[in-house]
Amino acid sequence: MAGILATDAGLAAARSCGEALPIRIQLDSGIIEGPESSNGIRVFKGIPFAAPPVGDLRWKAPQPVKPWSGVRGAGEFGPEPMPAFSKPNEDCLYLNVWTGAENDTERRPVMVYIYGGAFNGGASSDGLYDGTKFARRGVVLVTFNHRVGVFGFLAHPELSGESGKGSGCYGIQDQIAALRWVKANIARFGGDPSNVTVFGQSSGGISVSILAQSPMARGLFHRAICQSGGAMAPIRPALDKPGGMIVALPVGERQGENFLASLGVKDIKAARALGADEVRKGRMGLPWPVADGEVIVGNPHDLYRSGRFNDTPVLVGCTSNDGGFYSSFGTCEGKLEY
Repeated sequence: MAGILATDAGLAAARSCGEALPIRIQLDSGIIEGPESSNGIRVFKGIPFAAPPVGDLRWKAPQPVKPWSGVRGAGEFGPEPMPAFSKPNEDCLYLNVWTGAENDTERRPVMVYIYGGAFNGGASSDGLYDGTKFARRGVVLVTFNHRVGVFGFLAHPELSGESGKGSGCYGIQDQIAALRWVKANIARFGGDPSNVTVFGQSSGGISVSILAQSPMARGLFHRAICQSGGAMAPIRPALDKPGGMIVALPVGERQGENFLASLGVKDIKAARALGADEVRKGRMGLPWPVADGEVIVGNPHDLYRSGRFNDTPVLVGCTSNDGGFYSSFGTCEGKLEY
């Protein structure tokens, strides 16, 4: 399969003159074209890794990308997931690749980053996640969007019935779809599909921990790094009970029923017919992953204790000021008793 392809025979001469020529790559789904940076790092943005999760695909597992003809530009980030602080769009399942490889015969280590945002926000287009420094150190870095908030984590009895399993983990399923894309395509960017490290911060770290024990993610990565987040706490049996940021399926389904009631609709079909901005007006509560029985197959705490997790080395640590954003909302210092 073709990998990194120069679009001009004069590529070397253009480099010596400091020019940036477009670079084309043949993927499973079609050809993409991205500019070559003058610093030797190639960046490909806005590559679709799953079909747009809109219309009847809202609240369903990610579906394969429809192949395209011609050449697709890869010079701009894809839209941010809903909800977001700027320019959100349900059509958000796009990824980005930074590579310094000269051709597809190289086998550079691959790192895949999952952003944080309490499962309610975040986007791979954030400038904090620029992969240039990683690429300069010989790493092929991948970032991607996944569904967040009610679009990524709505559970409901109807949705569980549709899948025949459970519901409420669409955002995590997006992450798995991105990792499958990496396994199938990253060699064409000079990356090694047998040397993939997945890492993430905050809810991204929790996601990594979930992936490390999910049978659906087995074999898709080989090392994991959890930064200020993990899925070791027990499943939350009720919203007012202690536990981690994963809720039991019955709890998630009840929350989903309440959400549809807040929208004034009776069923999932009617909810899918609403525009995304209307859906955002509903009262969701906590948009956290749900133990759906497919992605999250049990209580994470028990799964780890019993050895039921993927054979993956895991590095765990903390980041500075992970909760600093929330300090702007004030504290409960005056309500505490010592």
